[in-house]
Amino acid sequence: MSAAPQTSINHEYNRLPGRAKRLFGLFVNEKQRLYLGGDHLLVATNSYNYERYKRFYLADIQSLTIQKTGAGAVLSFILGIIAGLFATFAAAGYANQWDPVAQVVVLIIGGMFLGLLLINTAFGPTCQCHILTAVHEEPLYCLGRLYTAERVVEYLRAVIEGVQGTAGEMSAAAAQRVDRAANLREAAAMVRKDSGRLHLALFVMLLFDAILGAVVIFYRDAIPPSVSLVSTGTVLALVLASAIRQQGSDVPRSVRTPIWVALVFNVIMLTVMLYVAIVVQALQQSPDAAAAEVVQSGFITVGNAINFIVNSAVGAFGLYNLRVWRRAAAVQAEQQRVAGGESGQA
Repeated sequence: MSAAPQTSINHEYNRLPGRAKRLFGLFVNEKQRLYLGGDHLLVATNSYNYERYKRFYLADIQSLTIQKTGAGAVLSFILGIIAGLFATFAAAGYANQWDPVAQVVVLIIGGMFLGLLLINTAFGPTCQCHILTAVHEEPLYCLGRLYTAERVVEYLRAVIEGVQGTAGEMSAAAAQRVDRAANLREAAAMVRKDSGRLHLALFVMLLFDAILGAVVIFYRDAIPPSVSLVSTGTVLALVLASAIRQQGSDVPRSVRTPIWVALVFNVIMLTVMLYVAIVVQALQQSPDAAAAEVVQSGFITVGNAINFIVNSAVGAFGLYNLRVWRRAAAVQAEQQRVAGGESGQA
């Protein structure tokens, strides 16, 4: 492997399929592409402010591995829930004769989430793909969809075998090295190192949202509705990103569980909010319009109380487990570093 000069890809390369982005492009602006040259595979990564090229010579490639992940299924599940909620909003708006503009806005937003769901489903299952040489391992984020990855890897393996020779022509020692490298890679592919920063941001945000809810209970006019809306939206975005991020990673169950609890709780709260909004809308159009204010006020108090209890508990529990995990990971890394230094001296 060597770094290629930062020049544009010319006609000597054939671009291979694969346009997937790491983490579906959430919080990441890198784009990765694969190009096949005469005797090497070129991995081009570019962002807004840099370009990076890596050459992997076909004669040096030991293995190409694919591991199916559940990130795509998680994303489809979340998009389906959101699209279903907006569909229910639209039906309620039509039944209760909401303002036409509001109905159109709800339909457009729901249609956007439904479209994203259909697109994600059409792309197929997600996966992790890696290329391994004797001295380096490179994740191929652009091959993030299983069907595309299988097609590209099958083609590359045929090309690599043409350069290195078929398995029957390889020496026994070389075949053993390839098998050993593949086994090591498959074992390592089961876990992906994660820093836990996204989970940290979520747990801190949950505590912040819980505090906002407590303030609203006692001082309803102290917090503008826009602040509460932004806080809730941020929590939902972080829950979605964390649930996707932790797929196929080394994040322990003690840290994963609070994420799923937060996801389920927010879905339940959104459903209850929808039901209360429908009830309030119906009461406002009835002779007993004063009851609408009672229902709305009661929901704000009870809802924020439940929000405070659940979010503060999940946030605190998640922060504690995250701290324990990161400390254990730091100790393990230090032990491995010391062991590596001792073996090197020996």
